[in-house]
Amino acid sequence: MDVLRLVADGAFALLGAAILLRWTALGVLSAVDWLRRQGEGPPTEPPGGWPRVAVIIPAFNEEAVVAGAVRSALSGDYPDLEVVIVDDGSSDRTGEIAADLAEDPRVSAITMHPNQGKPAALDAGIRAASSDLVVTVDADTVLARDAVRHLVRPLLDDPGLAAVAGNVKVGNRSGPLTILQSIEYVTGLNLGRRAQHVLGCITTVPGAAAAWRRTAIEAVGGVPDATRIEDTDLTIRVQRAGWRVVYEPRAVALTEAPNTLRGLVAQRTRWIAGYLQVVWLHKDGLFRYGALGWLGLPDLIYRNVLAFVLLPLIIPAISRVVTAFSWAALAELVFGLLAFDLVATALAYVEDRERAREILWAPVRRIVWPWFLAAVLVRVLIIEVRRGEVPWAKVRRQGALARASQEPEGPRIIR
Repeated sequence: MDVLRLVADGAFALLGAAILLRWTALGVLSAVDWLRRQGEGPPTEPPGGWPRVAVIIPAFNEEAVVAGAVRSALSGDYPDLEVVIVDDGSSDRTGEIAADLAEDPRVSAITMHPNQGKPAALDAGIRAASSDLVVTVDADTVLARDAVRHLVRPLLDDPGLAAVAGNVKVGNRSGPLTILQSIEYVTGLNLGRRAQHVLGCITTVPGAAAAWRRTAIEAVGGVPDATRIEDTDLTIRVQRAGWRVVYEPRAVALTEAPNTLRGLVAQRTRWIAGYLQVVWLHKDGLFRYGALGWLGLPDLIYRNVLAFVLLPLIIPAISRVVTAFSWAALAELVFGLLAFDLVATALAYVEDRERAREILWAPVRRIVWPWFLAAVLVRVLIIEVRRGEVPWAKVRRQGALARASQEPEGPRIIR
């Protein structure tokens, strides 16, 4: 019995050390990226001038937000821009709004019937574009004024780049639910993407704000429709084909996050189901393809599968700390971990130039968020067993961010 207890204690200690080491590595690597970028000026105009760029905006039942996405792109400072709106068989006024917006000569609208899904809509928009460089923007997302320049410039410097990932932030932070999501974007996504950029193993170029080389997309057969998260799948496919991707934190876009629990559950159900699909689809890439297979894919598996599977081990670990030591020792351990997480969150917020006030919510997120996502994973598995496939749930948009983006000061965070 003592031997088993000793083995269990050793396993818990090694697991905890590995998780802390991962957090530390992410923090150090993100800091390296941040320090490297200090002193960078605005993107300079290339010798031949700025090439034409197409902004592709797929939209399905997005009448509340699509105009904001289009107008934010048009009001940016990029000199040669076309916007392609793809109405993917909407049943609301999205098509009508797209047609009205297409009265601007810089805008064109495509209507697809019936609804064919986001990958098909993106492919249709890319085919209709007159440029090899395309920027993808979700209909619920607005671009900062200089975002397109920052997204495009790395592609002009390096013909081996397939894509540039933008810095997507939550734009509607008017309540606890959206603030917790904002912390997740800044720390869980963007801090991690900085680290992956240093290592050369970015696993997701977010569809909400990214620049792509059309030839790279065509080289892998177009936008894939094999999963619920086409952006992650496409990112991995182009890297397996020999292309590279990078992250540009100055290319800022604001997205409308779900502000109801029902909407958040629907969104995360799709995301987690999609990650499970991607992990299974690219399992043969593990420990191949350089940093992507040795670091990127294992981290993707940990963040979206193993972290939730291991979460219940917290309960016996707590029991063991209490029995072996005391409740005071447990309190010291918990407060120490929360303090560590608070420091990591503060680092991410400094790097992203975010308001410090939100950092105070970090302990709440650390305690609540993993259990919430683990519950969503269980929901996904139940749906898969019962129905065989997780449906593409539609999140109802409120449009406050889109309306604010059309004000004279341009896109801004709603607090």
